[in-house]
Amino acid sequence: MARYYVFATQPEAQACVDRINVRARTVYAAQGYQLDEAGAIIGQRASDGAPMPDAAKTLTWDIPRQRRDGKWVVAHCDLVPGATFVLKPTAIPPLTVAAFVAQDVPATATVEVEDASWWPAPPVIRAAV
Repeated sequence: MARYYVFATQPEAQACVDRINVRARTVYAAQGYQLDEAGAIIGQRASDGAPMPDAAKTLTWDIPRQRRDGKWVVAHCDLVPGATFVLKPTAIPPLTVAAFVAQDVPATATVEVEDASWWPAPPVIRAAV
């Protein structure tokens, strides 16, 4: 199951997403990805690295979601695309994309593994008789 950063309030969770977005845009721009006027990351063609402005764009790292217990969660940085790509191999430990992006996650954030009990039960669909 996926790991999540957990926050008491939606504004705290959104602030974490905003900080992750800034760091992610920095690292992907340094890798040659372009950003559109809204700051979205423009995908690249795998074959030659050319930008694909008409393809789907990454607008945000995540959208905070509220659990049943009222806490708010944001996807952990180890899920960021290219998370294991090493940016600085001379660092001890080597600095990966996930580690770089996570540097601005608040120290007060706890990390928990997703549990099915977090989410509301799906609606019951009744068949017409």
